[in-house]
Formats: sequence, structure tokens, C-alpha cells
Amino acid sequence: YIAWFMITFGITIVVINVILAARREIDRERAEKMLPSDMVEIKRQALRDLRTHRNWYARSSRVNQYLWNFLTLGIIVLSGLSSLFSAYGTIIPQWLPMATSALVALFGTIIVQFRIRDVWQLREQGRVEAEMLVAEAHLIDITDELATLKQAVALRKRAHALEMKQLNQFFVGTTAANP
Repeated sequence: YIAWFMITFGITIVVINVILAARREIDRERAEKMLPSDMVEIKRQALRDLRTHRNWYARSSRVNQYLWNFLTLGIIVLSGLSSLFSAYGTIIPQWLPMATSALVALFGTIIVQFRIRDVWQLREQGRVEAEMLVAEAHLIDITDELATLKQAVALRKRAHALEMKQLNQFFVGTTAANP
């Protein structure tokens, strides 16, 4: 029984190894198909990836800029209106000064709680750094395939480092410019 078990076990191990080797070969072929085939495509893909990062940072920066401007202007206008409504107390409904004061408090809370200005500044810094990466990607040399790939990978690693820096700064706290 022991000999029969050893033979069966050995055959099973061989079959598993053959299946795993075939699977690795299929995975390798798939990975090779996914990689760009020539130097121009490597550069094009690097540019596309970096532009995607730049566009995301630009969009996020723009949204936070508009939000910051809207909320601060709203605070200024509503504060003035609240004072005017309070001054003309008999003519204006009583709930109006209270509502404008509540909106001013809400806008201020949103600005502070969600750190709108800090996030705007952070995303704008990310946009500038991503734009620099895009500019460097335009300079990728396409005369040697290995050099092209190394340059593209180095830029991708720098883009990943930018993402990590942004992530760390976003969750750590306020930025130095706006403590």
C-alpha cells in the first residue's frame, strides 16, 4: 500500500507541476501581449497614463477652487444680508435673519471640516507635479527599446510616488501654507 500511495502521490505532483507550468506560460504570453510592442507605443502609453493623472488633479483642483470661492462669497454676502435683515426687523420675517446666519455657519463649517482650501492647494500642487511628469514623458528617447521602457517605468514610479505623497498629505493634516 505504501508503494502504491507513493506512486500515486508522485504522479499527482507531476500532473500539478505540468498544469502550473502551462498556466505560467499562458500568463506570460498574456502579459507580453499587454505590454506595448514597440518604443513609440511605450511612450504613447506613458503619456496617456501621466495625462490621466494630470487631468484628475486639474479637475479636483478646479472643483475645490470653485467650492472655496462659492462658500467664501456666500459667507460674505449672507453675513451682510443677515445684518441688514436684523436691522429691519419689523419689515422682514423673523426666520430670515436666522436662516442666513444658519447658512453662514453651515458654509463656515463645510470649509473648516472638509479643509476645502487645503485640498485645493494640495491638488493644485499635484497638478503641477503631474504636468512636469507629462513634460518629461515627451522627452522619452525612442531609439533603444530597453532605455525607452526604463524611462517610462521611472516616470510611472514617480507618478506613483506623487500619489503616495498626495495621500499622505491629505490624511496627515493641514498644509504648511494654511495651518
